Amino acid sequence: MDFALTDEQLMFLDMFRDFARQEVAPLAEELDRQERPPLETIHKAAALDLLAIPFPEQYDGMNAGLLAYGLLMEELGKVCLATAVTVGAHCTAAMLIAAGGTEEQKQSLLPSLVKGHKIGAYAIVEPDAGSDLSGVATTARLDGNEYVLNGRKSHVVNGDFADLLVVLAQTERGPACFVVDKSSPGLVVGWRNKQMGLRGAAGCTIFLDGCRLAMSNRLGGEEQNGHDIIRRTWPFSRLGVAFACLGIAERGLADSVEFARNRQQFGGPIALKQIIQRYLADMATQIESLRHMAHYTAWLMEQGRSSERDIAMLKLWAGEVATWVINKTVQIHGGMGYIKSFHVERLYRDVRAMAIHEGTAELQRLAVAEDILAAVGVVTAP
Repeated sequence: MDFALTDEQLMFLDMFRDFARQEVAPLAEELDRQERPPLETIHKAAALDLLAIPFPEQYDGMNAGLLAYGLLMEELGKVCLATAVTVGAHCTAAMLIAAGGTEEQKQSLLPSLVKGHKIGAYAIVEPDAGSDLSGVATTARLDGNEYVLNGRKSHVVNGDFADLLVVLAQTERGPACFVVDKSSPGLVVGWRNKQMGLRGAAGCTIFLDGCRLAMSNRLGGEEQNGHDIIRRTWPFSRLGVAFACLGIAERGLADSVEFARNRQQFGGPIALKQIIQRYLADMATQIESLRHMAHYTAWLMEQGRSSERDIAMLKLWAGEVATWVINKTVQIHGGMGYIKSFHVERLYRDVRAMAIHEGTAELQRLAVAEDILAAVGVVTAP
């Protein structure tokens, strides 16, 4: 196995890094302070075809592969985790259509999303149904040649400005995913969350009150199970989150090194203190372990060899590494890491969501443990 980046991937990496530094980084503090989405950044990313990176050429994508997409998320995560989450939500909505749509639906819907002419979101979570898909209470009742959707969705990233949403609902025959245009009568955008962190990517509440859709709006037609579509898309969304975690962890280490070499205490820079050196060494080691795991998992996915366990371990480790590294970043910065006027406290608030977003750490542990025990004949769930 050779995990050296190809010439094309190196070219993409340079492009992603320049874009992140020039277009994303300058807005990071403003997005957090004003609690607004990075709309101008998304449009600029679309103009450079950055949103098209992981999608097939037949739908106007770049077909650059999952690792290239991961590199994009990593560079965004370094400078603004909220922007990375926004891009990830859009691309995941498009990937849900790619994973579950009929060919006609893909031809009709994907190009506008891939090119960024339309922005996507996905509405799965509800007040009483987060990790448990079976708890979704939103209904889709067939009435003649139309489905009528009723329910409430929460924590919908991009939901307040997206042009279309992929919505999970229960039909009489089981769960299904529907593509809902933002202008559909009966779809009402509610409040935007007041969040601890990721304020530029705050989720919102979506109400569906007698929202009527043509039968053709059901992803994949009558034969497609909505839960299956979502599960087929989880590896993609969680890979993106893992690379974004890698990015913010790298940012934390870089900031810590710079601060430690300049901060003078007890007659010299704190970088000379062994406890600080231990923190830096442990941070670097965990970051490299996450990098190798992320690249390896992307390779497995591209080879069609990844398992639920592989994805769960990556998502689990990514959230834990990023959270631990940024916690140490605050500690190394001392009081400066705790004040609003310095960006480190934003990193701390933002990264806390990574052990929850796109699948909690607890669920990932359960998935890994179930796989381990199943191999020796122990059934942990009915």
